[in-house]
Amino acid sequence: MKKTMNKILLAFAIVMPLCFVSCEKTIEEGDDFVQGKWRDLEVISNEDLENYNYRDYIEYAPYHHQLNKRKITYYVYDSDSTYETKVGRYTIKGDTLIVVDHMEVTKTYFLQSVKKDTMRYLDAHGKLYTYVRYKGTEYIPPTPSEEEEEGDEEK
Repeated sequence: MKKTMNKILLAFAIVMPLCFVSCEKTIEEGDDFVQGKWRDLEVISNEDLENYNYRDYIEYAPYHHQLNKRKITYYVYDSDSTYETKVGRYTIKGDTLIVVDHMEVTKTYFLQSVKKDTMRYLDAHGKLYTYVRYKGTEYIPPTPSEEEEEGDEEK
């Protein structure tokens, strides 16, 4: 009986630390969601871009157990009103975001943090990306018409 009890305690002592390690999260608890629309902070803070480029964003569909329903859609604007969409798929394993883009190219990103309004991740080369949540209500200045641009040059 004592030998059996020792074996059980030994097994418990080995298994218990593994449970704590496997449950550890690198993303803050409650903040591990990517669903929704996101805009690249580097792009929207670049003053040299055409105004319509500020409208570009990425949308992650709700996470679903079927891979083909885990869509990521890129909205890339060609003008204030015309845009192109490119659809891929994504998955999350621990703190790794894996994206298969519209060309079937797989890209791996390492999530640093995902919070209510910001998401930060590193690519495989160590480049840091920061995205901010896009609610579709932020002010984006209109692209000036050709007449307005010509009028500015004359001044």
